[in-house]
Parts: sequence; C-alpha cells; structure tokens
Amino acid sequence: IERRQRSRLHRNGAPVRAKLVGDNLWQGGIDPLPGLGLRHGDDHPPVAADLQEGVEQGLALTGAWSDSKAGLLGLVVLEMGASSRLCRYLRPGELISLMGPTGEPTVIPENEKVLLVGGGLGNAVLFSIGHAMGQKGCEVTYAAGYRKGEDLFKQERIEAASDRVIWSVHEGTPITPRRSQDRSYRGNIIEALLDYAQETDELRDIDRIVVIGSDRMMAAFEKARKTTLALYLKEGHVAIASIN
Repeated sequence: IERRQRSRLHRNGAPVRAKLVGDNLWQGGIDPLPGLGLRHGDDHPPVAADLQEGVEQGLALTGAWSDSKAGLLGLVVLEMGASSRLCRYLRPGELISLMGPTGEPTVIPENEKVLLVGGGLGNAVLFSIGHAMGQKGCEVTYAAGYRKGEDLFKQERIEAASDRVIWSVHEGTPITPRRSQDRSYRGNIIEALLDYAQETDELRDIDRIVVIGSDRMMAAFEKARKTTLALYLKEGHVAIASIN
C-alpha cells in the first residue's frame, strides 16, 4: 500500500496479498473497500479520539497494479482523514478485508492508437491500463499532469506503459524526460497537450482517449476536446472519463 498525505506520496509501502481481487482487478473499474480492523494500543497507536477500539474502517481505495502469479495487489491510499491514516500502522502479514473490483469494466482495445490523460493520483491507475493496452498491440501516448514535479511517482511504470509521455507540471520545475520521445511542459495538462499538438500531428491519429483525474480536470478536458483541442483530434474518436 502506498500512501499520499495531502499531495505528497509516502513510498514506504508494501503490496497486499489478495489473489482473488488481483486476478480480477482490470476486469472492472477498481473500487476496493478494505475494512481495517486496527486496535488502539501498543501495536496501533490511536489516530483519532472518535475511532472506537477494534472497529473496522471502510475505505475506498485506488487499485494501482496486480500480479496474478504472485497473488499480489498494489493500492494507493490518499490520507484525508482518520480512517486512511490507520493504514500507516499496517504491518507485513497483517490481515485486512478487501472487496472489489466494482464498477464498469475498463475496455482494453486491440491495435488502436490511444491517448491516456492522467491528473495527479489518476496516474496510479492509468499506467496499469496503459500496460494492458500495450499488450494488446495498442500504441499508447500518455499525458501525465501534476501540480508539482515532486508529486510524480512510479515514473518507470509510466514509461514502461507508454510509447511516449507528455509530462506537465502546473508550477515549479518541469519534469526532466528520460527518453528521447518524451516531452515536458510547464502549465496545466490542457496547455501541455495544445503545445504538443502544435509540434506534432500524432494526436490526429488517436482512436481512443481515456481520462482519469479530478472532476475539475475532466470538465476542463471535455471542454477543450470540443473547442481548442478539437482541431488536433481525430473526428469520431472514442473518449472515456473516470473520476478519481
């Protein structure tokens, strides 16, 4: 489990052994609900006064990756309250209850040109989707946007899941590309895509767009897709959005 506190990622995580959920993770939109039965005391210090001892805390998490052969599952926890902070006290070998996946299946097409657009934590889901699409012969262009460069995590997984990456940061120092085909911009993800589209014709061949991020980010992308970006996108492309 990897934890984010505010907008920062704590990389001291460990995978969850959950073979049944892991086998089916990318068969549906992941929304696992672990019930964490953590007790206050020497083993698990109190997190908040209103959490009762031994009470299971239901928490919706983001599925990041799975390894069916090893029976392992990676999850991302956004620390935004007492229940999510309980995860910092989990230890190797400790049992949790895990339900999922729930939601609509993620369609993995074959031999298409795909644009993945991820905002912040949405990138934790997209790199596994990109990998699955690549396995089906798709050409994957990955636009990964962050508020700051230090919010970037799992860069190697994003690179491995894509043929090219369009990095963007809203403020601060831009992300340094590590491959010759990748590009980096300072600005929001819409501005980065516009700059990229003016430099190359690659977006005109995109068959499918998958966008995962906040509701504000996806609303901005939907507006741009029909206005400023419309001139650079293929007519009749498929666009899918998922709130993260």
